[in-house]
Amino acid sequence: MKIGVIGAGNMGRAIGARLSHAGHDVAFGSRKAPQAGEAASRGSESAFATTLDEAAQFGDVLIWTARIHDPSEMLRNAEMVTNKVIIDLNNRDYNDVRTGAWFAESIAEKLQGNFPKNIVVKAFNTIPMEAFDIPRDELENAQASTFVAGGDAEARRTVSTLAGDIGFSAVDLGGELAAMRAAEALGDAIRILLIDGGRTGSTHLTVSQLPRPSLGLVGERQASQYG
Repeated sequence: MKIGVIGAGNMGRAIGARLSHAGHDVAFGSRKAPQAGEAASRGSESAFATTLDEAAQFGDVLIWTARIHDPSEMLRNAEMVTNKVIIDLNNRDYNDVRTGAWFAESIAEKLQGNFPKNIVVKAFNTIPMEAFDIPRDELENAQASTFVAGGDAEARRTVSTLAGDIGFSAVDLGGELAAMRAAEALGDAIRILLIDGGRTGSTHLTVSQLPRPSLGLVGERQASQYG
């Protein structure tokens, strides 16, 4: 698959390099040519450095690494990327997290509003960049998860496939409005663990299935008006 990375900073470099080594063609776009070149040098032979506009035109899927949700601040013309899947992996400013501003309008929602002819999918925002340096088999053995949210089921499947190519198990949160906000809030949760909790970049949120209940102590779940 052709991947355009919009912004070659820490996360763009990490996920782009990893996807290129997984067999995808990756264009690293940046306003800073040396930064794009350094990112591409960490990829496979299928990775290359270019401008933001050229990376946007190249990719069938775009990875949007900037908190900027107005495409005019990144691209000459948003129409150049019509009908493409855009992966938003951003989290809100951490100062906003500290004020408790969770479940407000997400960055992904704002981005979708500015890209009405595109499909925005929230994903990878709970994964610290260091986790992209873990081999695929080790990620699979650890049942490492990424949370995927967006209004189009086919786009979510595309992003889930890309996640699996790296070694992450995709947890599909669905396409409701709350899904993108929940995904972004989970990104806030992991950063609390990392920043205030002092944990390392290998800290991860994982969804797993517990064994079937067998003690027989708590009784059956009663019906609820909340479903």
